[in-house]
Amino acid sequence: MAGVIKNVVYRSQLLTFLGFNIAICWLTFTGRDILAGDWATITKDWAAALPPSLGLLAIGAISGLVNQTWKARLVFLRWSHPLPGSRAFTRHIHQDTRIDATRLEKKHGPFPTEPAAQNGLWYRLYKTIADRPEVSHVHRDFLINRDLATLSVLSFVVAVPIAWFMAPAPGTTMTLALIFMIEYLVFRQAAANYGVRMATTVLAIKSTQR
Repeated sequence: MAGVIKNVVYRSQLLTFLGFNIAICWLTFTGRDILAGDWATITKDWAAALPPSLGLLAIGAISGLVNQTWKARLVFLRWSHPLPGSRAFTRHIHQDTRIDATRLEKKHGPFPTEPAAQNGLWYRLYKTIADRPEVSHVHRDFLINRDLATLSVLSFVVAVPIAWFMAPAPGTTMTLALIFMIEYLVFRQAAANYGVRMATTVLAIKSTQR
């Protein structure tokens, strides 16, 4: 299912995001004021784009080394059992009015309370309806925002230290760091929201099935 979700369009969106961050880095490394918008002057010095471009292009490969658990930790800010399925039956089930918890527990209960067991039961329920549009759509939204949050963190870790030593103006390095931090916070929150929504959508659907 993940292979279907992570199609050409999905990957092109990640590449577009990397391209945007490369452009931001290039403006920083040329010492131009990102907010001033002096584009005629900025576009003259393409060679200055090389250091940040090579660094951020490498992020595409580096992100493949970050496993699913670490990505979930970056999104949900939990070290142990970060996925929302680990709290599906003790927390999230009570936060969505679409879920008939009583009926669901009669069919699949008693609900587990241990995080790994909760995630295991939730995943078994998910696999039975993974191809339903309402599930696959929110799953894709979760994955794309999770990966964008991860790329934001990697962009910060790779590009900001390089900018600190190579950018001609320290202020532009701080601007670069702020941009990547804002990216991470926005995409992390979106991914967390979609992750919980995915967990509760599965429970809502299963609670209405006969």
